[in-house]
Amino acid sequence: MFDSVLTGNEVVGSYNLGLVCLSFVIAVVASYTALDLALRIGESYGITKKIWIGGCAFSMGGGIWSMHFTAMLAYQLPFEVSYDIWITLLSIIISIIASGIGLFLASAKPISISKIAMGGMIMGIGVTSMHYTGMAATIFVPHGDVLSDLQVTSDMRLLAFGISGITLFTLSFTIIASITQKEFNLLRGVKNELEVLVQERTKDLKALSTFPSESLDPVFRVDSNNVLIYSNQSGLSVLKYWEGEVGIEIPAPFIQTLNEVQFNGKRKNLEIHLDNQVFVFSIVSIPAMNYCNIYGQDITERKKAESKIEQYAKALERSNNALQEFASMASHDLQEPPRKIITFGNQLKHIPGNSDKRSEDYLNRMQQTAARMQTLILDLLRYSQVHTEAKPPRQINLRNIVDEVIEILEKRISETRGTIIIDSLPALHAQDFQMRELFQNLIGNALKYHREGVYPVIKIKSCQMENQHWKITVEDNGIGFDEKHKNKIFSPFHRLHGRSAYEGTGMGLAICKKIVDRHRGTITAQSTPEKGSTFIIILPGNVVCQHNKSPNSIIK
Repeated sequence: MFDSVLTGNEVVGSYNLGLVCLSFVIAVVASYTALDLALRIGESYGITKKIWIGGCAFSMGGGIWSMHFTAMLAYQLPFEVSYDIWITLLSIIISIIASGIGLFLASAKPISISKIAMGGMIMGIGVTSMHYTGMAATIFVPHGDVLSDLQVTSDMRLLAFGISGITLFTLSFTIIASITQKEFNLLRGVKNELEVLVQERTKDLKALSTFPSESLDPVFRVDSNNVLIYSNQSGLSVLKYWEGEVGIEIPAPFIQTLNEVQFNGKRKNLEIHLDNQVFVFSIVSIPAMNYCNIYGQDITERKKAESKIEQYAKALERSNNALQEFASMASHDLQEPPRKIITFGNQLKHIPGNSDKRSEDYLNRMQQTAARMQTLILDLLRYSQVHTEAKPPRQINLRNIVDEVIEILEKRISETRGTIIIDSLPALHAQDFQMRELFQNLIGNALKYHREGVYPVIKIKSCQMENQHWKITVEDNGIGFDEKHKNKIFSPFHRLHGRSAYEGTGMGLAICKKIVDRHRGTITAQSTPEKGSTFIIILPGNVVCQHNKSPNSIIK
């Protein structure tokens, strides 16, 4: 900027603009690094905190020292200036130690104004000491004098030493900071989240602290002597029944249960009837506080509902008993008349003189009608027994059930020259007799309602659905039906064809639906006239698919 001049007793110095700028850059970089590392001091503990304090002290102390000596080198004089190496090293040590002590005090928890002030004062003393120690290291060399190697060093070597020192410290800890930046940011984010959670939790706790008084249900607190020490407004309304109040012993109905809870520490419920109201009180021991909390709830409406349910259950039981009596009567008394009609008809056929064709035709019609009545009574009996005489469910294999049904229907399969294709079927928790009846009705219908001149083919398969339920399908190639009737076919006595075309009472599919309903499942049908029908059964899961025989078995 200006040339240095020596005139008489005056010394006029000048500044090297490049070194001035360099000192500014060193100060900025060192300050940034120190501040960045200082953020980690407050978030760290133990040995990690000591490492960050050391790094911050090196960055700050070394940066201040390097800036100081670079600035001194920027001031050029008209004679040689040298520095004492040992005093120079002492100045940087003073700067680093003072920075470390100041940062340690300022970051010590709990943070206080006095600690920050103490830390600032020590850092100020350290910077001042570093400055004057550095000045003391300065040696002005007159022209022609020679100093020892220990005292003299060139400006450029000192500059290189200063710059390399601050660069080493700055880069080292900047690299450390960069490597740990991700973890530090993560920790800082976790800290912020925890602070938010703490604030929310504090808000919740404040709300909970007012909960008992705001609750519409009675809340009491009783000490170890069974003295009532707290009651909300709803509780006071209940206490009026016994003329009770806070500060005296809890009413007598609570005493025995309270003593039991205080003795064993286990929570117990106490039900108390007050005129037209019913309360349940949950008594909880709080051993750490040496008292019990009592939480009440008005269950009057629930009790009324339970009473109605109990009445409905008794009415249902009476209905089931009546149905059972009907089933028993149908099993014996109602079957007797058609049985006698058939028997007496056979006897009439063998009486001499009754062998004319008209009489024989009448007798045959009478016997057929009686046989249909007998079948209808048996179907009604089977329909009623789905619920009344069902055995407890157990784990069964549906493949074994289907095989048993095929043995029962062996004659009809042979007569119709039918083919049954069985895929893998699951094992599930069900009533075996009812599952047998379900598949017997479905397979029997598929054989009955086959197309003229077309041999029946029945496919039975299953698959597990996403909700762990099982989908079982029984598909045939029979006469089918119009799907507008698909809901009606499961109603009792509903027939799509006359008795002259196909035998039966119209109870088979009704029994199937009742069986599936009892197993908490569903049954539906899909059909196309003259192409066939598919019956779809959905049954609850929690089963394991098992195969007693190979899948895709074909039975002819």
